[in-house]
Amino acid sequence: MESNIFMKLLNECVKTNYRSFLQEKPKKESLKMIECMNFKSHESGTLLGFATLFLPKMGLEIFGCSMHKKGDRRWLNLPSREFEENGEKKYLNVIRFREKSHYESFCSEAKKAIDKWIEEREENLHEPLEPSQQEMPF
Repeated sequence: MESNIFMKLLNECVKTNYRSFLQEKPKKESLKMIECMNFKSHESGTLLGFATLFLPKMGLEIFGCSMHKKGDRRWLNLPSREFEENGEKKYLNVIRFREKSHYESFCSEAKKAIDKWIEEREENLHEPLEPSQQEMPF
């Protein structure tokens, strides 16, 4: 009997916490935890290059983020796949944010991380890279 009551209480706690988790929006400080692991310059049109980003709290690495610039405006595109439709090249996002504000916060922090990575490399041009910062072989 006691274990039955305990299980009911436990289930209710889990449901309550899950509901509150679904209703919470990500905190700004969680979006600030972005590191640039690599940036490879590849200038073509608006394209500046490609970055590998790491989100330590999630243990997530995102390969193939492209950095662009036109005039004074810089933006980041998340990885996408190219496809052809009616003879026209199109791109499909592989990752997306449901909230535009979350995407904008992510991009802002990612650009700062990329800038920091580039700045550190310019200052330490003669220091060898750590193995975790070297380019992936594939």
